[in-house]
Amino acid sequence: MITIINAHIALIALVLVVLLIGVLQPKRKSAQRIFQLNSDPKGIWDLMMDHSRQLKWRKGLKRVDIVDPSRDHETWTEYPVKGNPVTFKIREKTPFSRVELDVIRSAAFGTVRVVEFRKVGFCQTVVTITEYEEVANPFTRVLVHILFNPDETLAQYARELTAEMQICNNRPESQTS
Repeated sequence: MITIINAHIALIALVLVVLLIGVLQPKRKSAQRIFQLNSDPKGIWDLMMDHSRQLKWRKGLKRVDIVDPSRDHETWTEYPVKGNPVTFKIREKTPFSRVELDVIRSAAFGTVRVVEFRKVGFCQTVVTITEYEEVANPFTRVLVHILFNPDETLAQYARELTAEMQICNNRPESQTS
């Protein structure tokens, strides 16, 4: 009997500790990557917005399904090699300058990704990718903190985009005479 009571006390203590950790985690978090590419904004935009082409340069992606091809609010789902599918929906876009996306991983929390392009010189563009997460439930905040690493996700995307833009820029058809 005492063992059962101790087990219940331990379980309640564990739940309270997880709740406390969740309450101490911020409800809103953000991650950001800023990097420069040797291309004009249109070239980067065209590569990023051609979702089916991303299978060629994003190593962790095995499939992309276009859910809604409407021009203003296109929606697509990416199926990673590891992990669960992630659906993206365009909220707002200004071609070659800015795109704002809803990132739908779960109904338990909301994520918005903003990608901005700023031309800084001849064939030089600074790309800023910012992801904003909002998680209301303290228990879910703990799980999101453990299971999702937006900093690494954005860093990996930036590395792969940079590598693909270098390949694209070295192709003979992209060379100017």
